[in-house]
Amino acid sequence: MRRAMALFLALLLAGSPGLRASAVGDTEPPSVEVLSHGSNQRVGEAGIVLSGRAVDGGSGVALVEVRLNGGPWVEAEGRDIWSSRLRLEEGRNTISIRAVDREGNEGLANLTLVYASDASGEHGLAGAAGLALLSAALASIAALLWGRRKKD
Repeated sequence: MRRAMALFLALLLAGSPGLRASAVGDTEPPSVEVLSHGSNQRVGEAGIVLSGRAVDGGSGVALVEVRLNGGPWVEAEGRDIWSSRLRLEEGRNTISIRAVDREGNEGLANLTLVYASDASGEHGLAGAAGLALLSAALASIAALLWGRRKKD
């Protein structure tokens, strides 16, 4: 319903010559991009704020919407600079972002985010942090065993 109202308003404004002098014959869709996250990025929190920008050189951006995992389109806050709060599901999440200009042209962007509830990802601690923890644990075990051996 909100989208229909926004499109109605956009078309109404498009019919007012004083409000859209540069939009005559605008057939180009707006461009939309995500600035806050990269595609296939791994995140450790389910609740995120996705943000980006939409640009339309013709009639101007009327509406930006976001859809998570094929669900309903939800209007983002803002137009040229937009943001949307999302709650990701465990694993891969497909996000679509749609920008609509005042002439009804639609631009679309998609990305995938991977949510893993443990902050280090699907495979436990990774990299230097995991190696340091493993080294400390092994050193503690070795010291404990060495101490027992000396007592015997």
